[in-house]
Amino acid sequence: KNKVIDVTYNYLKEHNSEEVMFMLIPFYENMSTSRPYGFAVFVMKITKSNAQLVKAYIPNPLKSVSETISPYIYSTGNLFNVERKNETLHIVGVGFDKSPVERVEAASKSVRLSDLTTGTDLDEFSKKHTESLAGNEPYVPGLLLSQKLGGKGDDPYNVVPMTPKALEAFKTRVEVPVLEYFKDPANKHERVAMTVIVMYADYASTRPVGFIVLCKQSPNNSAYIPNQ
Repeated sequence: KNKVIDVTYNYLKEHNSEEVMFMLIPFYENMSTSRPYGFAVFVMKITKSNAQLVKAYIPNPLKSVSETISPYIYSTGNLFNVERKNETLHIVGVGFDKSPVERVEAASKSVRLSDLTTGTDLDEFSKKHTESLAGNEPYVPGLLLSQKLGGKGDDPYNVVPMTPKALEAFKTRVEVPVLEYFKDPANKHERVAMTVIVMYADYASTRPVGFIVLCKQSPNNSAYIPNQ
């Protein structure tokens, strides 16, 4: 309320001719639970020359949960789209690791059965780019859109520094359910819409602190994957 709702309300009160897009996504442990373990919040203002975005992850853990995740609320601007021929879109912004550097804010793809054989391996340029994003923190190069789902390892906008735990979570919570979905012959002509939103600690950092995954075929349709 204090850092998102009130700020948005006050902005619109002062700029009553403008519009913003507001989205809130609750996350649940499974389909039978009714209490969200966290919320993702997005407030976006788009102009002719630029887009500005407030991104937030707000944890809501039970008192019995010992593992804690800090909330992250920040704004970013100077966003631009990078579209690929294989129905893949990346939204890119600018962060600062000693000097300005491009960082990916989101990736999305419409996955078809035929895409499962089109993914590519990591190349040296993507590895070097990921190293520059990670700074001094330990990491492994991870793909936002998995190679087995048609993601490109030679696309630097699709590769970010991840912890081994986050990389494994992408496999079990995103990649495997989609592959299982396409094993059913009834789904051979279907598509799976997938979006991965990259979260950072602030507007300037280049190493992600977590990922918001929206995919109908994954458990509960959405998930927050920490990268800490």
